[in-house]
Amino acid sequence: MQAVPSTVYFTAAFNIAGTAGGNTYGDVIKFVYEYVCDMFDSPIAYDAFQKQGAFSTFEQTIKANVMSLSDDTGCSQKWALSLRMFDPDIRRRQWTIDIGIQQSEVDTLTLGYIEQYADYTVGSLTPFPSPQAETPIFVQQILQVQSFSCTVCSQKMPTHPIELTPETVHSFVDLMYDETRSIPLLVVTNPELINPSALAYTTLGNAAVYYTWDIQGLNALVRPEDSIPVNAFHIIYPWRNDRIGHYTYMADTLQRLGGKVLSAVRRAFCESLSSARKKALLSVDDIVRERNSLRLTDLTEQAQTSAATISQLEAMVAERDEQFKQLTQQLEDCQARVNRDLESEVQQFMALAEEGMAQMDLAREQLKEITGSLYQGFCGRPVLDGLPVWPEIAHLCQAAGYLQARTASNHAKNAG
Repeated sequence: MQAVPSTVYFTAAFNIAGTAGGNTYGDVIKFVYEYVCDMFDSPIAYDAFQKQGAFSTFEQTIKANVMSLSDDTGCSQKWALSLRMFDPDIRRRQWTIDIGIQQSEVDTLTLGYIEQYADYTVGSLTPFPSPQAETPIFVQQILQVQSFSCTVCSQKMPTHPIELTPETVHSFVDLMYDETRSIPLLVVTNPELINPSALAYTTLGNAAVYYTWDIQGLNALVRPEDSIPVNAFHIIYPWRNDRIGHYTYMADTLQRLGGKVLSAVRRAFCESLSSARKKALLSVDDIVRERNSLRLTDLTEQAQTSAATISQLEAMVAERDEQFKQLTQQLEDCQARVNRDLESEVQQFMALAEEGMAQMDLAREQLKEITGSLYQGFCGRPVLDGLPVWPEIAHLCQAAGYLQARTASNHAKNAG
């Protein structure tokens, strides 16, 4: 179905105070949980309902979505519920209920409620009838809970009209001039003009209703510029810019409006979203955006930390690279020195080897000459005249000549 703008049916915002030592946040969520279970006509998972989850009836006619957010200490907590359902009588009308809870202190929190509907009129030749103006059951029930209280300036929010008497007028004046007051005060100085009970029911959760016939005692306690005339309907708005807004509607104006007074009051205070009311109405989408924002912030911080770590590692790598280059150069220099020293030693060894080979060749030649001389049978004559002879070889030649001479001498004796 095509998305269409929603129409506000009812809104309300409550300051909620719990009992000493109690769990106000948990008590409020428990109250909302029981309210949703009544709508579903069956229990749902409470653990998921406290934190995050999606729920629906078997027929898928009612769907609920829950989202929550809390800080590390648990003192600041946010919780939101979004309900979607189809009107049982007008199937092309969809209702939406958003409930948001924000806790900034242990036993004090705010709750926002907004109920809207959207009509899908594509293909319909006639508009759908407007829903009957009633105060939602949720608003009626939350003001009757005993485990916590909906308050106005530390006073319990009234659910019925209060008659201004000598016993109540002083608390009214205190509330009237309390700069922290967040709801308007509706004063009827002639109950025959407007029914105070009907007015209180119509604006339940959005205003405090008072009535009186005697205004002399009241005017004696207020400032002259805030005096309240008789036979009128007065709206005393919360403080703004160091002053209160005070609007008076006299009897003739009320008579012209006739039966439209209550609907006009409801439209002004229960079906309108002021900037303050919008701020108080926390939604599931608000929590999703905040969670995404926190996640983005966390990822940004991680990225910055990672970037700093990467920069440090890059600096370390650059330093190690420079050290590696220095060590590589030192190794190359050392290798070059070793190669030079080795080449020099090899050259020396080759020179010694060549010299040794030359001496070996000389020795072979001398041995060859000696062998030839021995086979020729020389005796006493110089064998190696003109040849460079090692001393050892010369001794060998002398020994060979001596041996040859002895052998010849022995042969001669034997012959004789």
